[in-house]
Order: sequence, then structure tokens, then C-alpha cells
Amino acid sequence: MLEIGLQKVHPAATIRVINAGISGQTTSDGLARLEKDVFQHHPTLVTISFGLNDMTRVPPDQFRANLEQLIDRCRTQHILVLLCTPNPVINTDGRPITRLEEYCGIIRDVGREKIVPVCDQYAEGNRLKTRAPRTWRLTMSDEIHPNMAGHKRMAE
Repeated sequence: MLEIGLQKVHPAATIRVINAGISGQTTSDGLARLEKDVFQHHPTLVTISFGLNDMTRVPPDQFRANLEQLIDRCRTQHILVLLCTPNPVINTDGRPITRLEEYCGIIRDVGREKIVPVCDQYAEGNRLKTRAPRTWRLTMSDEIHPNMAGHKRMAE
């Protein structure tokens, strides 16, 4: 969906989006497979979007360090980086919103400190969730995962 959206905005550009995301993975997993799943494609830009799984398994300090390492490793390859916060979720005991907001704050902080732009999916989705909760709920397939309508909004 992101590739389609980018091609519509930049019809003359050659754009190829490779989704190297794997469900259930954390920044630790991303670091381990960065060379194989990302660098081998020689990207110009890498979007880094983690947090929902990290908040359940990776302590905040390690999450911050992992994001910094991901950025630093991309920069050694002369790759531009864009950080993304996760989408908003339905509050559950396993993924409380307060914890997700802490991890989103870490992403924003790392972006400021490393001078990396942040696409704040959480803030944008949360605006919709606050303004039109039923409409927002129709973008979710369960408590944490967006459906196709949600993915379309995220690509936009």
C-alpha cells in the first residue's frame, strides 16, 4: 500500500517498497537480520517501525539502544532512515496504552537525538481514535493489528 501511495504522489519516480517486517518480531530480531533482509537490497531509505512487540519483551533502555544501533548501521551503509511509531491499540493487560506511549516517546526521543524524521503513526491514529472512536475501530482487525483500511490510513 505504501508503494502504491508513493507512486501516486511521485508518478515519474521509480519506487520499489520491500516489506521486511515479520510479525511478532522486535528490534532485537531486526538487528539480527538487518544485513540479510535489508542491506542485501541496497535501499535508499529504510523505515524502522517497531514497538508493539518490544513493549512486551524488550526493556525500554534496550529498545532505545536497539533503535540507535539500527539507525547507526543504516547510516554506515549511507541509507536514509525514517522512524515510525506503532499504530494505536485497544488497551489490554498485555499491551497497556501507557506502556505503548512510553515506547512511542522513546522513538520520538531517538528521532530528535539522532536527527531522524519520525512518522508518528500513533499520534495520527490516536487523533482519529479520539475524534471518531467507531471509525477508528473499523480500521482494526483485533486489539493491536490494523486491517486493510487501517493499513491504507497508515500508508497515507
